[in-house]
Amino acid sequence: MPPSGSNRKSLREGYRATGRGFALTVPVLIAALVLIAAVTAVGIWLWTSSSGVRGDASVTRQHNSGQNQVAQNTKLLGDQATVLSDQQKIQVLAANVTTQQDKIDLQGLELNCLTDVAAYNADVRNILASGLLPSGLPSAYPTTVCEVSKS
Repeated sequence: MPPSGSNRKSLREGYRATGRGFALTVPVLIAALVLIAAVTAVGIWLWTSSSGVRGDASVTRQHNSGQNQVAQNTKLLGDQATVLSDQQKIQVLAANVTTQQDKIDLQGLELNCLTDVAAYNADVRNILASGLLPSGLPSAYPTTVCEVSKS
């Protein structure tokens, strides 16, 4: 038995209401997405435009300048002095090891010396790349300089 006229009318009205709701939902969703994108773009623009300058643009590097060479040599001489000082401290402490604490201190000095040797060797590699290693300085230290001599 087919639906009566009033049932058809109520069904038709229900479908129309649903169709209108769907027809309004799509543009509203699109408008919401456009609004979110616009707010995001404005936020990024404000964040970027109000952020500070990063780095120091006033610093320029002059390759092979005398001032840079003096600074490199000074740093390298300081690194060498640190390694030599570490060697002396290791020798003095190794000659006077009496307690467990002395052994621990000696191990600490050896590790510190290894770090200083690595820093010296890295600096020398940088300077050797420019070809301006000062005369009289070794081109690298072996890690054995940080070990206690077994005599």
